[in-house]
Amino acid sequence: MLHALYATSSYNFIYQAQVVDKCAAANDRANEINLTYVPTTYYDAGHRVLVGANYQALYISRINDAGARTVAPLNMITAIDWLGNNEVRVRVRIGNGVSVNEVPTVPAAPSGIAKGLINVSYDFTALSSDSDADDLYYQWDFGDGTITGWLGPFSEGTTMVQSYAWANVGTYDVLVRTKDSYEETTAWSPASSVTIGCCIIRGDFNHDSVRDITDLTSLVDFMFAGGAAAPCDEEANINGIGDLDITDLTFTVDFMFGGGAAPPDCP
Repeated sequence: MLHALYATSSYNFIYQAQVVDKCAAANDRANEINLTYVPTTYYDAGHRVLVGANYQALYISRINDAGARTVAPLNMITAIDWLGNNEVRVRVRIGNGVSVNEVPTVPAAPSGIAKGLINVSYDFTALSSDSDADDLYYQWDFGDGTITGWLGPFSEGTTMVQSYAWANVGTYDVLVRTKDSYEETTAWSPASSVTIGCCIIRGDFNHDSVRDITDLTSLVDFMFAGGAAAPCDEEANINGIGDLDITDLTFTVDFMFGGGAAPPDCP
């Protein structure tokens, strides 16, 4: 947490000019309180105050003292948010000699699946913390060239959930990073590796979610008559060994007509 922190949304300065009426009553009043028409003077934002004087040396000494005093650096940051309807929110944070903002913590590796299927949406979660309790924004990288914009804001300490579906088979690294409302941005998180496949039913050569005789005819047509390739290679590889070859055809025939072993499960 910050110490000696002074925060405000705005400063209002009011300047007033005073005209002294040099009448007898004013002279009497000045004499009573030993003022000679000189207003109260503030030095160094009120660090020193002089209540009326007509001696030059008094002013000079106080000005010199103000110039010689060691003052901690004043740090300030601002943030402006567009609220719509021609309204903006301006936030100002000021620190008297201390840091005015801390970077949020780098999120841990996103939580979610390790394996999945193409075109299926999966949820991933991330969490960051901020010692200033600022609202947080999250940005995701899903490893296939897709990087989201900044999503949020989310209250500090709130778990962020993001969904995503991959269109192609492969292994992808999912990362996330965070920034606070003053644009302090973390590094990317450690990666969570996700393997996306297409195999649902091994032996379903035509990928219609049913394993039947049409898969055998499609396989024969592909191997010997120039027919269409399988939409999912892993499903066509019915014995689950190596690449698709003649052994997959014999395995399919034996399974369908000879009481042979069932195809192994998809990975």
